[in-house]
Parts: sequence; C-alpha cells; structure tokens
Amino acid sequence: MLPNPKSSNFPSALRSARKEAGFTLTQLAEEAGISGVMPGRYERGESQPTMGTWQELNKALFEVDDEEVEAEAKKQDIGESLSESTLEQILEELKSRGFRTVTLSYS
Repeated sequence: MLPNPKSSNFPSALRSARKEAGFTLTQLAEEAGISGVMPGRYERGESQPTMGTWQELNKALFEVDDEEVEAEAKKQDIGESLSESTLEQILEELKSRGFRTVTLSYS
C-alpha cells in the first residue's frame, strides 16, 4: 500500500510501485481513472493526490480489495498524528483550512 500522499516518501514509493507493476505513467493513469499527466506530477512531488485518487492508485498498483483500501484510507484521512507531522505540514494544513496567520509560542 502507498504511504499517505502528504508523506515525503510518497513520490518515490509511487514510482517504485508503478515500475514494479510494469506500468508506464500513462498506463497507471488509465488504470486509476485519472488524467494522464497526474502520475508524473505525483512522482515529481509537484502535486498530491486526494484520498479518493490515492485509493484508486492503490487499487491499480496492488492486489487489494475495496474494503482494505477504504479502511486504510479512513485511517489516513484521519490525518497524521502531530508527532509525525513537520511544522511545515501543520502550517499547510492550517492554511488549507482558512487560517491566515498562526502565532507560535515556545516555553
């Protein structure tokens, strides 16, 4: 199964899984039902898939059933724990939720 799309090792894991499955970027896109340019963007770290696309990529690349992928997606969708997230990831998440400024105070 692929790591969380927000994970720093997602791009390389996707590339490795795609090559191991014997897919070209175009073939992976077709199998996952996504735009032909997106797998390359994901592998270069230029974009991150939604959890729905993450599920389709996993189904295309691995022999997993829908229930297994959905269960993992649900765990992933809950989010990474704060202890596993970088400050940059936390700030990006806050920005995506509409926060404009964040003040940090260390003691």
